[in-house]
Amino acid sequence: MTVKEIEKLIKDGEKINIEFKESKSALTRDIFDTVCAFNNI
Repeated sequence: MTVKEIEKLIKDGEKINIEFKESKSALTRDIFDTVCAFNNI
């Protein structure tokens, strides 16, 4: 994925298949829960 593609995803905002997470210092458990949920599909 190119930088331009990532910038477009960010610009277009969240959708059914795109969810943004925010972290100011480190990865939170919430991020890992989301990734694991998608692995179980």
